[in-house]
Amino acid sequence: MGRPVALQYGDTEGCRGQGGQARGAWGQKLVTGVRTKTEGVAVNRSLLTSLAAALGAAAIAVPAQAAPSVTTRTLTPKVQRTVGFDGYATYVFRAPKGRRIVSASARVTGASHDARVRRTSISSNRTRFTVQLFFPGEQGSPGKLVVRLRTS
Repeated sequence: MGRPVALQYGDTEGCRGQGGQARGAWGQKLVTGVRTKTEGVAVNRSLLTSLAAALGAAAIAVPAQAAPSVTTRTLTPKVQRTVGFDGYATYVFRAPKGRRIVSASARVTGASHDARVRRTSISSNRTRFTVQLFFPGEQGSPGKLVVRLRTS
């Protein structure tokens, strides 16, 4: 059939269309390669597979992406500041080195009073997850704070 090739970003060998480059229905240039950190081009695996089949390529080099992993962290929350009889605390959790947070959750378990998560947020660069806690009345056991970070 065809010879094995490894497609690289910008390869146009064997492509039909305007000026020998692969073009989409609206004239935009199609991605015909693999993602690298410097180019930042997101590649759809099915698009790459169909392009390889259209070009007659027997093999295609697709980089292995970081598999998503779930990290669970558990700690005993402590009141950091008080307003009247109520207590507040803020905890920041970081993603493992070289990874980004895809999704995150936080919950308080085993509290003898109504300790609860007041607010959560993920930083804009997706490396930190912030949890704000509220302790009404500051009485009883604060329970455990369980945080799950899904990273890739």
